[in-house]
Amino acid sequence: MLNLKQSTPLIDISISSLLEELEIPLFPKEKDKITNPGFTLTNNYFQKWQRFIAQIENEKCFLLIGQIIATKEDFFQNLKILQGQATSNNDIININSIIENLPELVYWKDKNRVYQGCNKQVAELLNLASPAEIIGKTDSDFGWSAERIKSIQIVDHAILQEGINSVVEDVIPAKGVNKFFITSKTPLRNDYGDIVGILGISTDITTQKIMEKELLKTRITTEELERLDNIIKYAPDIIYWKDKNSIYRGGNNQLAIIAGFQNREDIIGKSDYDFPWYEQARKYILDDQEVIKSEMPKLNIEDTVELKNGKQATVISNKVPLRDSNNKVVGVLGIATDITARKKMEEDLKLAKEAAEAASHAKSEFIANMSHDIRTPLTGVIGLSQILENTLDNPVQKEEAHMLYDSGEELLSMLNDILNDVNTGKMDADSINLDTFDLYQCMEDLVKLERPTTTLKKLGLYVDIEKEVPRYIISDRKKIHRIMLNLLGNAIKFTSAGHITIQISCLQTNGNDIHLKFSVTDTGIGISKDIQDKVFDRFFRATPSYKGLYKGYGLGLHIARSYVKLLGGQIGLTSEEGVGTTFYFDLPCRKGMDEEVKEKPLEVLSPSGSPASFSPSNFSSALHENTARLLLVEDNMLAAKILETMVSKNGYRFKSASTGEEALELAKTIHFDLIITDVGLPGMSGNELVAQIREWEIAHAKKPIPIIGLTGHTTGVMQAECLKAGIMMFLPNRLRCI
Repeated sequence: MLNLKQSTPLIDISISSLLEELEIPLFPKEKDKITNPGFTLTNNYFQKWQRFIAQIENEKCFLLIGQIIATKEDFFQNLKILQGQATSNNDIININSIIENLPELVYWKDKNRVYQGCNKQVAELLNLASPAEIIGKTDSDFGWSAERIKSIQIVDHAILQEGINSVVEDVIPAKGVNKFFITSKTPLRNDYGDIVGILGISTDITTQKIMEKELLKTRITTEELERLDNIIKYAPDIIYWKDKNSIYRGGNNQLAIIAGFQNREDIIGKSDYDFPWYEQARKYILDDQEVIKSEMPKLNIEDTVELKNGKQATVISNKVPLRDSNNKVVGVLGIATDITARKKMEEDLKLAKEAAEAASHAKSEFIANMSHDIRTPLTGVIGLSQILENTLDNPVQKEEAHMLYDSGEELLSMLNDILNDVNTGKMDADSINLDTFDLYQCMEDLVKLERPTTTLKKLGLYVDIEKEVPRYIISDRKKIHRIMLNLLGNAIKFTSAGHITIQISCLQTNGNDIHLKFSVTDTGIGISKDIQDKVFDRFFRATPSYKGLYKGYGLGLHIARSYVKLLGGQIGLTSEEGVGTTFYFDLPCRKGMDEEVKEKPLEVLSPSGSPASFSPSNFSSALHENTARLLLVEDNMLAAKILETMVSKNGYRFKSASTGEEALELAKTIHFDLIITDVGLPGMSGNELVAQIREWEIAHAKKPIPIIGLTGHTTGVMQAECLKAGIMMFLPNRLRCI
């Protein structure tokens, strides 16, 4: 409550005399409020409560400012200070001195917005020599921005035109820095109530503004920390942080759970030695120290953690340096993900895969071994039936022997198809044997092989090779021959009248790189559209075997597709029932040269790694003379008997051995022109026998003896083992190929 009539004597004298002695009443409306002891200033701090101007004789103006500028106690304290500065009781502190010493900025303008006065605080802020220097200036004279000047002019215009009061937060640039103010503006009026100018009072709130910003920043930081803490607290991963001594300074609920604590606060102050995983504590602490000292993260660490319940968990941990506000490393921050379930699933998948691979391997091995074991007596039957047919004179008996031979051949063909199918599943890029060969000759050999069958069925067999197709190409001859043989065999099987055409064309040429297209077209029964996408499937047959229409096992096309895919091509077909079928495939190849087809020596490595050269032509030259001596190594009595009969029939001399050990002694004591050995011998295997013979030859500077291996296994692995041991040629179909 402020009572001007009952204030200090100095104020009382100056104001009372003014109010009583003026001829013209000053403040006729406001006098009661000003002098009323009961008038309470209820407005907020720094708010205006009254303002008026009086015009007196000789144009002396008195300005009274009604605004709360401090608390009541501060206000009277300021007045006491001013009173104390008076030299005597006769000194009167007039209104100008009060304005001059107010901490607020006080200024006033006329109707043209030209400054007519201010206090010293304004002068200091605007870097003026004295308050009087502001007289006659406008807002454009202080170097303020156009935006600020425009804003001031808008407010001033409203005050002058509408007589409103304005309270705004203002930013005034002063001495290179921005200062914040609360600026109150009100119209100045004359005795007749006309607006004659503007009064402005600005209170510096820069300190308050800074405090508000800091408070806001603190509040935002606190909210962010609370939000972040909740994220960490309920995160599914294990999160923790330690100091430089590897002492836990915090962690989340997940860490507390696996450590066996009720609250995460219980973790603080403990080390890894205090947790169930104390046996791994040393390792964890060493990891911490490595991160702290190197100031580098340690990522994707797979650890096994002992849990409170005695079980183990597998986690993937990531540790990074923990830094303070000065970027100094003060500890380590760790995040661990429990991958126990994933690890178990991976282990289960691995075991399932291994079991499946083992089952597949066992199946393949069983089929291969069965085929081999069946082939041994079967080839004996075929061989003996062939020998029997040649020795019989009775036509009926001769025909029966030949039927026995044909049945054996058919059964052997089936076994070969099964074994080849097993082998295709094991093939990869290493199974491709690239070489230069005569493509034209390959097709001619194919036609010669199938000509008897087509002649018997009275079918035409034609070969059409475009002139752009090079004669010599670089590819896998055996696989191309097998693909074409399977396709041609199918065409012959399903064609009863008409013809079959083999075509080869060039799709694309780029230097020595070429892309060839092969096709086999027949005029057979055709394939219905609903099964065309199945014909390449394993064991698929267009006609069931029980109907007895066509023979086969559903493997030929499957093997052909496997070989084409292995060589980098694609296979397909077009067909129309009752019209015929065309099977086609494309293959990327390279052009070859005539001289590259010339006979090349085979490189044979002994176990010691020493090479020995031998040419395939040496086989025929070695057996050219009837005086050639052969060593036959076979443990099966039937197979040995047939082999001996066939060799003897051709006039060759031979020695037989049933074991590898016996054969090795014979090879060391007798010179042989050719050795034929079974690879699958009991005891010392055929490969071991050949390896020891090669070592003996090198040690005694002997010329390598041509050696042929007999085996029912035709896998790339078996071939590689045979060649590495020193076998120069092997016959996969055993006696049938002799």
